[in-house]
Order: sequence, then C-alpha cells, then structure tokens
Amino acid sequence: MKRISLCSLILSIVLPLYSHAESIETSENDFFYVGGKVGWTYFGNGCESHNVECDRDALGAGAYLGYQFLPWLAVEGGYDYFGRAKAVYPALENSNVYAPYESKVHGAEISLKASYPITNKLSVFGKGGSLYWHADKTGREASYSVNSDDKDFSLTLGTGLDYEVSSNLTTRLEYQWFDNVGGENTGGSDIHWLTVSLQYQFKKPSLSPSPSRVEPEPSPEPIIISDVEGKALFQFNDFSLTEHAKAQLEPIVSHLKANPSVDVKLIGHTDSKGASAYNQTLSELRAKQVAKYLADSGVDEERISTTGQGESNPIASNETELGREKNRRVEVFIPSFTTNN
Repeated sequence: MKRISLCSLILSIVLPLYSHAESIETSENDFFYVGGKVGWTYFGNGCESHNVECDRDALGAGAYLGYQFLPWLAVEGGYDYFGRAKAVYPALENSNVYAPYESKVHGAEISLKASYPITNKLSVFGKGGSLYWHADKTGREASYSVNSDDKDFSLTLGTGLDYEVSSNLTTRLEYQWFDNVGGENTGGSDIHWLTVSLQYQFKKPSLSPSPSRVEPEPSPEPIIISDVEGKALFQFNDFSLTEHAKAQLEPIVSHLKANPSVDVKLIGHTDSKGASAYNQTLSELRAKQVAKYLADSGVDEERISTTGQGESNPIASNETELGREKNRRVEVFIPSFTTNN
C-alpha cells in the first residue's frame, strides 16, 4: 500500500489554516495556538537481550500547532524529536570487541485533544492520534559500519494537565505513549515521553464592551435648621417654630414650590437632657412641626416624610449650652439643593 507522509499531510492542512488565522472570527473558545516542549524519553525495548551496555533514556523536544474549535476539543499537529537510544553489543565478527549502536527517532504527529476543566485555570486532557516516524540506526562493527532506517505510522495516546497562566499563555505537563516505533531494520520499541510545554494562544479580545462602572449617586447633604448665634429654632423642651426658624425654611419652601416633583425628608433631633424615650418623641414632634409649616406654605403633604432620632445623633457636644443648641435641630434632605443656614 502506498504510504502518504503524515508530515506532508499536517503541513497541507494545518499551515493554511494558520496563515488565515487573522481572517477567522475567533473567540475565547475558538482560537489557534503554538507551543514548544522538552522532556524525558524512555525507549521501552530499546536494547536487545545480549547487550553489554544499554541506555534507554534520552532527552527529547518538539514543537506543535493547534486549533481549539470547541470549548473542550482541539486538533494538534507538530514535530517530535525523541533523542537517541544507545546500546553496546559484542561485535558480530569478534565477540571480544564491543560494537556501539544508537538509534535516532523523530516524526510528525497529529492528534485530537479533549479537555475537562478542574478549576477555572487548570484542566485535564486526553489525546489520541498517529505518529509518522523515522528511525535511523547506526553502528560500528569490528570491520564495517551499519546504517539503516525505517519509516511507518504508529498509534499515540496521551494525557496531561494544562494550566492557564494568562488568557494567552498556558503551561502543560504531558505523558505520551507511542506504540512500537521502529521496524525490521532498526528494531521496534514502545516510546514513553514525559514533557513540559509552554504554549501561546492567539485569542482575540472580546468584541462586547466591558460594562461601565456606574458610580452611585452621592447621598444629598442635609440642610440643618438649628439654633445659631443665639437665635433659637426650638427652645429647650419645646417643638414650636420660632420666627428665626421660619426664616431659615423660606428658601426651602420656594425651592419645593418651583420643583413639584422633588420630595423632602425631615429628621428631628434633640440634645441629651431628659429621658431618652421622651427625647425620641420630642424629635419626632419637631420634624412634624417643620412638615406642618411646609404644608401650610403650599407644599403637598404627600411629598414630605418625617422621622426622629432623639438624642442619638449629636453634631456637637452636649456638655455646653452652645453644643446643646446645635443639637436641637431638624435636618432637611432634598436632592440637589443647598442653602446657607
């Protein structure tokens, strides 16, 4: 049967796709990637039984190109160099002389790779495909040299872990098994290959705009209606409005009349003299007295809300008369409106 070079097959399929990668709409789950790997090779049957010395271990390296076409499935193709298996045998013509041999193995691989996420960065994968390999054997007998080679296809299976360092960079730990690499002229051996890889993904940035951060609207600063400079708003133990208090409320009345869609919130406060429960009631009455004045001045009652906080939220010290005067107050909350007391 006529053999078709798997290397040529990989180049004819994968490289044209790669050359047009920029024209393909890719995403987080649909992208091209390239990588390089290096690691330890073990030739399971690398030496014949009559060897004098046997070295089944070697260093290998490779490069690969992949296309992730589903979130969990990709196709990969690349070049693998497995290194050299070495052995020493008694020479065929003279058993007292040693004959060193070595086999160099390399090839082109194509595989399907299926992944399963463990965490958002770590995933486990399995691979299956075929390797088109080329094995070269050289040896030095007592009076001549040996040079032979074989080419063929072998099954390959693998598994490993991928760790995403960033959206474009991934590291990989991988084990692969290659079935009976080698032939009649070079001898066959299973190959076990453990490698680490560094991989770059050609992911395009997301076309959807990032949601803009909505800054919360700042809470309106309260307008404080209180005793200042000896002009009383509320006398001690009283909730009636003085003329000075009414004068402070006039700009608020004008603003609310000019903006009929704006609501107002009133919070009453007291100083710390007296019982706490009594001061709570007094603070509520002070807020309601201001609400009554606004309503009598033409502001719709539906737009006015009131509450009281008693002595619990002072703005000045209750140890002095001046501080207590400041704490006997009503705070007015209106969006986007300020006035001087």
